[in-house]
Amino acid sequence: MQDLSNKRGIIKIFNLKTDRVYFTKSGNIEKDIISIRFQLDLAMYSCQSLQEEYASLGLELFTIEAEKIVGLEENLDLLLKVTEKEYLAKGYSFYR
Repeated sequence: MQDLSNKRGIIKIFNLKTDRVYFTKSGNIEKDIISIRFQLDLAMYSCQSLQEEYASLGLELFTIEAEKIVGLEENLDLLLKVTEKEYLAKGYSFYR
């Protein structure tokens, strides 16, 4: 597994059963993946539709991973939009 400490970029949360996806930008991927998992486990995640499916389907049907890792000069807001556009073009549905 790749060392993600102090890496920044885009995190992908993927539902293996429905192929639905959620992206979020991150200034510290390793820390944020841990935080996301903690929030989902405690039913406190901000994306309600994702939280509901996580609660009903369980951890085993989700992956939480770094989608893109970039340097300090990259604009994370722009990168998030580009990543979502790429997945939309591939036909994926999104949690909103």
